Amino acid sequence: MSIAQSIPAAEALRELADRDNSSADIFELPHASEDETPVQPSNRIRIVAAVVGTLLAVVLLGWGYQMLMAPETIEIPVEPVPTAQPAVATAPATWVEAEPRFESLEATPKIEAPAPTVTAVQTVTDTPAPVSTVEANVAEVETSVVNASPVQAEPGDKQQPVALDNTVVPVSIEELESRVLANVRRSLFQNDRRSAKAALVDFMQEHGETAESKALLAGLLLQEGQVRPARALLADVSRATVSAKLRLLKARILSESGDLTGAISLLETVPPAIEEMSEYHALLALLYKQTRQYENSARLYGELAKFDETNFRWQLGHAISLEGAGNLALAKAAYERVLSNEAMPRSLADYAYSRLRVVSYRL
Repeated sequence: MSIAQSIPAAEALRELADRDNSSADIFELPHASEDETPVQPSNRIRIVAAVVGTLLAVVLLGWGYQMLMAPETIEIPVEPVPTAQPAVATAPATWVEAEPRFESLEATPKIEAPAPTVTAVQTVTDTPAPVSTVEANVAEVETSVVNASPVQAEPGDKQQPVALDNTVVPVSIEELESRVLANVRRSLFQNDRRSAKAALVDFMQEHGETAESKALLAGLLLQEGQVRPARALLADVSRATVSAKLRLLKARILSESGDLTGAISLLETVPPAIEEMSEYHALLALLYKQTRQYENSARLYGELAKFDETNFRWQLGHAISLEGAGNLALAKAAYERVLSNEAMPRSLADYAYSRLRVVSYRL
């Protein structure tokens, strides 16, 4: 190689070396200062481990929260549904017609008809058993009914009508009234006074007034304070009226209106027995006492007190009537008898005690 050729090559090498030095200056890393401490490799590992642990903890917490909030599921066993097996096409059956078989008639067994059975019938020549009288009569009646011929009526005879079995027996007024009164008492027991009065009015309008129905309706009207319609209902009641109930009700109306003499006149007509209607005699005794007929009043009250010794009102009426009649000794004994009755109210007992003191003083 010549010197002229080697000079440019040397310059090129020098220039390349200068370029390498300048690039080295550009990409040179800065050196750490003396005050700063270099980061150790163990610290980096700890930092990475802490970050990874934090991420794992967050992931675990999120998974646990989802498990807690997820609804509980219940697994229900499901039976397997049978699946239909695919149909396998089979080859069509071929019909083979069988040849008819003919058997000889001689081979078939012969069916013989059963031989007729002959039953010997024995002729009974003995005397028949005796028939009872009742059976003979029944047979005779049946025979006569079957063989009976129609009877021809003679011109002069009158044919009697035949009574039918389904004839309706008429019901008497008394029986019908007893049924109505039973229904009325049932209604009164159920505190249905309106239905009771309506039933009585309907019966009286349809079948007429009877003593029992009339007395019951008048009593209901008086209990309700309807004196005017009760008075109109009993307007025809007088001393000649047979029913003691009607005369008693009419006497009560007269006594409340102030006609004591008319009431006594009604009650004095054929009074019933005390055992049958004690209230009849009690009203008459009260009217006698109010009209100062003390002897009659004492007599009736004495009979009533003997009939019911526990009735303090009748005992007190007896004592007062005896005192009014002037029988002070008997009146004192009657007052003492009244005071021994424990059922008497305190007010009446005080009155009886005061009268006893008066009678004792007068003796």
